Amino acid sequence: MQNIGLKTCASTIAIAAFALAGAPAYAQDDTEKEQNFGDVIVVTAVAGSKKQLETSVSVTDVGADTIEAFTPRSEAEVLHLIPGIRAESTAGGGGNSNITVRGLPLASGGSKYVQLQEDGLPVVEYGDIAFGNNDYWLRYDWTVKSVQAVRGGSASTFASQAPGAVINYISKTGEEAGGRIGFTTGLGFDDKRLDFNYGSPVTETLRFHIGGYYRSGTGPRYVPYKALDGYQIKANVTKEFDDGNGYVRFYFKRLDDRAPTYHNAPFEVEVDDDGKITGYAPIPHGNETFDARKNTNFSTYNLSFPTVTPERTVEVGSPNRDGINVKVTRVGAEFHYDLGEVFSVDNKFHYTSQGGTFSAPFYGMNALTTAADLIGTTVNGETVASVKYANGLLAGTDLDSDAVISTTPNLYTRMNDMGHLANDMTLSATFDMAGGELTARAGYYHSRQNIKMDWHWNASYVESTGHNPAMVDLYDATGTALTDNGLSGYNNQWGGCCVRRYDLEYTGHAPYLALNYSGDRLDLDASVRFDTVLGDGYFYGTQAGGPEEYDVNSDGEISIAEENVYFVDISNPKLINYKIGYTSWSVGANYRITPDTAVFIRASKGYRANADRVVSDFGGAFFADGSLTNLGQAVVKNPVTQQELGIKHRGGIGDGTYGVFATFFRSQAKEYNYDLTTQEQTFQKYKTWGVELESQMQTGGFNLMANIVYMSSEISEDLISNNAGNTPRATPKLSWVVSPSYDFNLASVGLSWRGHSKTYPHDDNAISQKGVSVINAFLKAEPIEGLELTLSANNLFNAWDQAGRLDEASVTQLQTTGALFGVPYAATNRVGLGRSFSASIAYKF
Repeated sequence: MQNIGLKTCASTIAIAAFALAGAPAYAQDDTEKEQNFGDVIVVTAVAGSKKQLETSVSVTDVGADTIEAFTPRSEAEVLHLIPGIRAESTAGGGGNSNITVRGLPLASGGSKYVQLQEDGLPVVEYGDIAFGNNDYWLRYDWTVKSVQAVRGGSASTFASQAPGAVINYISKTGEEAGGRIGFTTGLGFDDKRLDFNYGSPVTETLRFHIGGYYRSGTGPRYVPYKALDGYQIKANVTKEFDDGNGYVRFYFKRLDDRAPTYHNAPFEVEVDDDGKITGYAPIPHGNETFDARKNTNFSTYNLSFPTVTPERTVEVGSPNRDGINVKVTRVGAEFHYDLGEVFSVDNKFHYTSQGGTFSAPFYGMNALTTAADLIGTTVNGETVASVKYANGLLAGTDLDSDAVISTTPNLYTRMNDMGHLANDMTLSATFDMAGGELTARAGYYHSRQNIKMDWHWNASYVESTGHNPAMVDLYDATGTALTDNGLSGYNNQWGGCCVRRYDLEYTGHAPYLALNYSGDRLDLDASVRFDTVLGDGYFYGTQAGGPEEYDVNSDGEISIAEENVYFVDISNPKLINYKIGYTSWSVGANYRITPDTAVFIRASKGYRANADRVVSDFGGAFFADGSLTNLGQAVVKNPVTQQELGIKHRGGIGDGTYGVFATFFRSQAKEYNYDLTTQEQTFQKYKTWGVELESQMQTGGFNLMANIVYMSSEISEDLISNNAGNTPRATPKLSWVVSPSYDFNLASVGLSWRGHSKTYPHDDNAISQKGVSVINAFLKAEPIEGLELTLSANNLFNAWDQAGRLDEASVTQLQTTGALFGVPYAATNRVGLGRSFSASIAYKF
């Protein structure tokens, strides 16, 4: 994935950053303090740099201190602090979360309408790449100054593929000399992490910042092997020009991180007469209890399995140990220069070489059974007569007849090349006009996104237990094994549907124009963006004719499982060669009634282009030459229109201050998508309206942050299913984050309460899920200047934090799953982390 030039460039920047770290330090604190409410400069998805009170967009800026007090355990948990963002954070610290905003649909996984950026450029161009979501590729650490988010509005015109929201991780750049080093450990679980950062001016015009982390352990859930292992290094160097008219900044990042990705687990549910799930509980499981908040189906007996490549070679490794394992090398540059008093030029560039693996033993997936029920069924054309442990302490012995077995997909996806290149250049001119200033901007954004993957998914049989489950082998009446160490075949999951190869490249071109008038009280702006996307490459699907015989283990004999091998058809690629274009626009006005009160209004329309999800799973979308059919033209781009009306106000209360941002919003969207896990297409229209409330208060040592969102969302049209008029899946009406804290000078204490009201796990609304209510807390002491001791609690009261959907779609299915475990009702779903504590020590210098 990397070439020699890239390695040399990256090494040069890293060496320079470390060399500068030897420069003299000054006894100052490089925390880069958060600004007053409303005074934060907005640099994300807007024209130029303005304070929050001066912009006609809904923007939130979350500082590092606020994030650390929230005690997040994953990137998605960081995003819980942004009102309007819905982030399902149940997958763990490696990513793979589902992220959306303001009722825009979560028809499938990933982050379709929300773009994650680092320093103004996206980490990947498409946030919902199957098994390559945007939260795989970045990690929050102490190098981040703040996380800034623009919801709706100008996100449509100042970014591509992000009509819902742009969330930007903004780096510290060393304006003040100082740093910090710290160590964190899990209490009661193995999770150790070392963090550091340091920045400093070197001269009056040269400064730098460097930082990162290293972590290792099993993580806060039960995993019988070291599942966490990785590091990140980020650095930047800024040189201001001697004439004071601008600067140039260079960035470097190296991320090499491995973390488990948590998937479905079983649990008991309580159901009322209306089909509403009103409670959850750990499930009895033989001689143990399976608690989905802390147990997993990860096992030392299911770490290694063979994968058969498209080239018909066999690879044997430990893919299930890998989890989400990403390697990222990013180099970038940022340039600003004022050309006299009227014109200025800005340019941002990055090139990212990135790839890795996604591997996990999925649990259940609507395919739980018992050993007794397997007897008499047909597997690989033969009748099952016995069910035995394939490995572990009981290897070769029969399972109890009532033992629950998961027909587990062993998913192994190799992300060969997910490289991303982006460049954003603007030329601005500012003129005096009618007592104010008129600024005109012309910009051009260019991007290239590689999606090069191999999927190897083996179907397997696994004991259903939360403590080191064993693989299960099936035998016919003659004692012949129908499976190989639990595998019923190779590349055969779901009938070989998903053995595939992607070799795709998406190139984006987007010229854009913006006008902004700033008067004494009135700000007006309008912008337009002309996106062109070129899709190019090949998709290789499953070879026709079904499975073949192949001697996977090279022993000279063909087992029954080895008769069930599916291959990628590399001799008959599907050509992808098309171009689409669309125009996005946004207009807004902001009026400052007083220096502390402003109102704004905005309307916008943007698009999100589908990428890899259209290539493989929409039949009839492409002609043989790779161009789009009429159906392809319809499904490849999804429009979103939005309207906003808001008020921003701040003031004093006693000796303290407060601030309130309130926004009324409406949105309309068309969604074309494909959900791989349910193998369902989506052709729907949505309409949503709601109110966002973002507020802060500070008086003395007391601080309070409260974000509340009320939202009403509806499927207005459904071209496939009869779901029109229903509430979209995973969409609550009410969500909130409330975070009070108190600073006693030598110590501080705080908590955060996040939650949401009930949701429907499926679009048919046949059943509903209980809402979520989770409380985190922290206690921090500073016994001597610079030394910090912190005790943090995540999910203090061990609440059940459910993902937005269940495998089960009806009360009947809940009863069927419950019968397997001897309870009235049960389900399988991704469940958030239970109660966990960590302690840290840090020193600021």
